[in-house]
Amino acid sequence: MISILGLLLMKLSSNRGVAIAISLGVLMTMVASITLLPAVLGFVGRNIDKLGLPHRRRATEQPRASIWYRWSRVLQRRPWPAVIIGFAVLLVLAAPVVSMRLGFADAGNRPTSDTTRQAYDLLSRGFGKGFNGPLLLAAKTPGGPADASALGHLRATNA
Repeated sequence: MISILGLLLMKLSSNRGVAIAISLGVLMTMVASITLLPAVLGFVGRNIDKLGLPHRRRATEQPRASIWYRWSRVLQRRPWPAVIIGFAVLLVLAAPVVSMRLGFADAGNRPTSDTTRQAYDLLSRGFGKGFNGPLLLAAKTPGGPADASALGHLRATNA
């Protein structure tokens, strides 16, 4: 729930409603599981297993003989190699994140047969690369880069 509320930090109006709706849904589920579920279980009582599976049998294999039991014993005897190997696997799987380029999707991502993409390409050819990017201003202020009054004036005149 908290991670979804992190979408509010992006200050995008489309994400704001989604973040609040998902968080409210999770909150309602949590409230129901804390309040309603114990009440229903108390109401059902011992009849909860009334419709159990009659054909279910006990396991014939002893737990000590299973491969998963032996594997758990190996990991319990030597936990540090397992931690190091697991961490190395996670690093290898996360390696593509280093070269990941994040950004917002635009019409340039659509198929070339789409009319929106064709209009995007025409605008790109007409105005050059970066026509839809953010506008960056560079200004030389009399008091240097920390001149708050000049920066405030610049912000007010270009807003």
